[in-house]
Amino acid sequence: MNVSEGGMALRTSFPFQPGETVRVQFVLPGQEASFLAELTICWRTGGEMGVRFISLSQEQIQVLQEWLSRRLEEMVPDLVASKFRAT
Repeated sequence: MNVSEGGMALRTSFPFQPGETVRVQFVLPGQEASFLAELTICWRTGGEMGVRFISLSQEQIQVLQEWLSRRLEEMVPDLVASKFRAT
């Protein structure tokens, strides 16, 4: 659903509970390399949950930061342009 430097929100049918620590493997959109990370489940509502990263390598942190920066750069022009569009 969304990703930040500190964690992400996910959709899953597996009944994880807040407070649990799990290891997951995931791939960021547009990337080839997968992440293997340890997470803490922070909240769960239905099939959605929020998790906090508790172990990422320095390399993974750098890849994540670069990916987030590119995503922000892609979004900013649209956000700025929408302020000047006629409504």
